[in-house]
Amino acid sequence: MKKFVKITPEVVEYAWGNNDFIPNLIGKPVDDKPKAEMWMGTHPGAPSLVSETNQTLEKFLEENSHFFSLDHLKLYNDKLPFLFKVLAIEKPLSIQCHPDYREAKLGYDNEREFRENNPRSLWNYKDDNRKAEVIYALTPITAMCGFLSDEEIIENLKTYIPFGFEKYINQLLISSTNKAKTIFEYIYTVDIDVLKHLISELLKNVKSKENKIGEFFTKEGIINRVSKEFPLDRGLFAPLMLNVVHLNKGESLYLEPRLLHAYVYGNGIELMSASDNVLRGGLTNKKMDVEELLKVMIIKPLKIKLCKQYRDLNEKVVVETPTDEFTLALYKKGSYDVKTDNLEMLLFLEDSKLEIQKQVLDIKKGSVYVIAANTHYTLEANGDVFVATC
Repeated sequence: MKKFVKITPEVVEYAWGNNDFIPNLIGKPVDDKPKAEMWMGTHPGAPSLVSETNQTLEKFLEENSHFFSLDHLKLYNDKLPFLFKVLAIEKPLSIQCHPDYREAKLGYDNEREFRENNPRSLWNYKDDNRKAEVIYALTPITAMCGFLSDEEIIENLKTYIPFGFEKYINQLLISSTNKAKTIFEYIYTVDIDVLKHLISELLKNVKSKENKIGEFFTKEGIINRVSKEFPLDRGLFAPLMLNVVHLNKGESLYLEPRLLHAYVYGNGIELMSASDNVLRGGLTNKKMDVEELLKVMIIKPLKIKLCKQYRDLNEKVVVETPTDEFTLALYKKGSYDVKTDNLEMLLFLEDSKLEIQKQVLDIKKGSVYVIAANTHYTLEANGDVFVATC
């Protein structure tokens, strides 16, 4: 009975990606097209293939359900509940928010008729699943995540749009019980003529500020970085309202559903729930449904906490996240003797050796293997080996 397969991931090109990080990882030539993501999983948008047969991984797992544990099969049948990615971020992604289970179920049900009569690009809800995600920094990463306190947001606005704040916003806050929500809703719904004045004042006041501190972008640097591509985008104010988060290499950040967030710059490993539900909040040419966004996202101060990490019984480093559908972990350089509990998807960042079913495999950097539940293997890792499981 087969206990492992090598898979071929799909590399996805988006304008925000960089040219060389992913090609260098998987040993492909660098060209002038931005390689933004490498997808590892069964998502129909960019499905992985079993390298030996070119069969989709989804079809393979349907025919080989022994790759999953019995507990997994009870919960998810023979489906993979996560999507594993490498991200190579040169320019900021769109500002996003994802629903939790309740919001996803409700939104998907409510849009049933809408989906029948409109193209997929206009749907808010592509499925009825929540979307949580975690990112692990392979290089320094700048991101935005969750709202600042009312006081911090007001101070930022007074600093960078003092005239506009006093003329248009200050009086709205007198009787407001959630000032951050009042400010966000105003900026995201105000008419275009007022918006132009606010953005003009903002760009004038951040233009001369420091764009980076070391390897990380400042809030002013984020605004300066995106203003040419999105000169009238309401998301230009996001760095004044959201936490700007800096991850050093080896640190990780969990993004629970309903948090407004965006990745700004850097390279990392991402593991997420298998869902396509995205509500956008700026820095995009795609649809924005502000009314639905306001229903779903959490608008309250968030104190950023990076993920804790610990070593399990197999000595791999586990990134702690409050999720059932995925777990991200990694083997550091060294020797390991492993018995799997459930399916494991392994991404090798360096050439390594894997012994499994009495076969010794010379693994090339950038390779991805899927190993079945209840399988014994030994690993000689010459660098980080990332593991996605659930």
